[in-house]
Amino acid sequence: MKRSFKEDSRILKFIFGQVLQIQEGGLTVLRKKVFLFLLTLVAISVVLVIRALKPILLVRLGRLGSGSIEALYHAEWYLCDKQAGLGHQRELNFFILLPQLMRSVIGNG
Repeated sequence: MKRSFKEDSRILKFIFGQVLQIQEGGLTVLRKKVFLFLLTLVAISVVLVIRALKPILLVRLGRLGSGSIEALYHAEWYLCDKQAGLGHQRELNFFILLPQLMRSVIGNG
């Protein structure tokens, strides 16, 4: 599969733009770009592992937090079903509690 000249010029333009930003921003910008690149590699690795495990284990990622009590209601319902043994036996669920919801439940302190 051959790439067109237009695609090659876009890639070169992107690379030169990154280099220019690093030259202007210095070490701070370089650290940020390296961190984001490594974070992207970790995210891609996690996705690939989850996809590889899919025939054996159902892995789900979710978030809690809508700024209302409703999100906690659904979480409680899920946990009660899980404790009662309902649902899939071969599943692994990860949830993140968003700060907005934590502030509304705990308070602004």
